[in-house]
Amino acid sequence: MTEFDTICERAGFGDLKAKNRRAEISTRRQGVFYKMYLDNLNYTEIGRQANRSHATVLYGVGRFSDLLSTNDKLAVDIWRKIEKM
Repeated sequence: MTEFDTICERAGFGDLKAKNRRAEISTRRQGVFYKMYLDNLNYTEIGRQANRSHATVLYGVGRFSDLLSTNDKLAVDIWRKIEKM
């Protein structure tokens, strides 16, 4: 089991590797990317574990960071779930 899978499971997000582009699902995925990036994994490794490209991870980390900085309710709720694990 990869770190990506472990974070998803512990936070109660389910499978985020599926090609689902719904806003809530993609924001959860970006939150996991952000957590892994803060844990010092590089974009390529995060992407490998999540079945995504490093560019997708780079975009996701930046977007999630922006959402947190504007106190987006969904992003803040997701981040709280990730931090609790």
